[in-house]
Amino acid sequence: MAATGLLPLAVAKACIDANWRASLAERFGGAAWQSVDCSVGERVWFHGASVGEVGGMLPVVEQFQQIYPQTPLLISTTSGTGKSRAIDARAAEAVCLLPFDHPYFVRRAIARANPRLVVISETELWPNLMFALHERRIPVLIINGRISDYSFPRYRRLRVLISPVLRSVSRVLVQTGLDRERFVELGARAECVEVVGSSKYDRKVPELADAELASLAESFGISREKPVFVAGSVREGEDAAVIEAYCAAKAAVPGLQAIIAPRHPERFGETAQLLAAHNIDFNRRSMPRPEVKPVLLLDSLGELVQAYALASFVFVGATLVDIGGHNPLEPAAYGKPVIFGPYTGNVRDAVGALLERGGGFEVRAAPQLAQTIVRLCRDKQLCRQSGEAAQSVWRENIGATSRVIKVLGHYLNDASEGSEI
Repeated sequence: MAATGLLPLAVAKACIDANWRASLAERFGGAAWQSVDCSVGERVWFHGASVGEVGGMLPVVEQFQQIYPQTPLLISTTSGTGKSRAIDARAAEAVCLLPFDHPYFVRRAIARANPRLVVISETELWPNLMFALHERRIPVLIINGRISDYSFPRYRRLRVLISPVLRSVSRVLVQTGLDRERFVELGARAECVEVVGSSKYDRKVPELADAELASLAESFGISREKPVFVAGSVREGEDAAVIEAYCAAKAAVPGLQAIIAPRHPERFGETAQLLAAHNIDFNRRSMPRPEVKPVLLLDSLGELVQAYALASFVFVGATLVDIGGHNPLEPAAYGKPVIFGPYTGNVRDAVGALLERGGGFEVRAAPQLAQTIVRLCRDKQLCRQSGEAAQSVWRENIGATSRVIKVLGHYLNDASEGSEI
């Protein structure tokens, strides 16, 4: 069995990676799983791969809690950072790392979770888990379903393996019409696939008063009197381009400030080294009570949306490298012009709308990014109008959460529906 054959690799990795070693028992269905009260019935189990998927499904989890406050919830993720995000949100009674997709381990997890319904975010297709749930007649729903331009060719080559997994799913709630076509082509039952949008655009946008913004800027070591360029969720290979663009733009706009937020914690140190190599005077968010400096390295988790609130305009990461793009409507919700690179296959609809309305700017490399920054700094009217256009696109994309909740409620309130898998 392939799953059994991969276990020695997991053990080998644990021998050299302390973080992986610490999570190994949990990935075998032990540790945190053993603290889940298996006597609790009617539990709903939500799963998201990592920080992005967990954050994207939290609006659903939070609204679900409001409507079904007595229903116990469990959240699983496949990454430590995703688990931390779910724990910080306090959105479920139990948060666990998903076990390895091996029949024995997933059976252990299912026995502890004792779920009535399992909700999976985006495209987490774990065959042994989903077949085990199917055998127990536990409905599985996919929400925020998407298949990126990058994944689709690979999935299509593996259709013979993926099709049985998708046919075991009760409902697939996808983001766009193209995603629906792709899921159906890969084997999902057409009558079970519905376009509802993405709940990740429904994240709450904190409304900060001027006094709160002033306090936040002070804690970040940022002046509110000068323009602030925020580079959010920057990936490896982008940080150098972002720093190069900032340096070039600052030569034309001397007061320009920047907040640079690497996507993954393991990049914090490397990005700091890049800033130092460019002789940039910068703070780290992890430093206590920083003095005002032109650049802040946001080496913390969960504070990017606060940085967006302080921004004059925003670059969204995973778009200058061939990854597919992070959520461009997160800064748009704050009325900020959004800048992104050419690799936006994961968020193609949102990017298309931003470009069409004038709320977004596509750049190909560091020189274009610098030119766009300078243009937005110098043309205040363009910056304001672009921000307003971006915010209008965000408003038009919210509302998926309520549509998802309606489907979930159908499964919870109609026992007979849960048996039709």
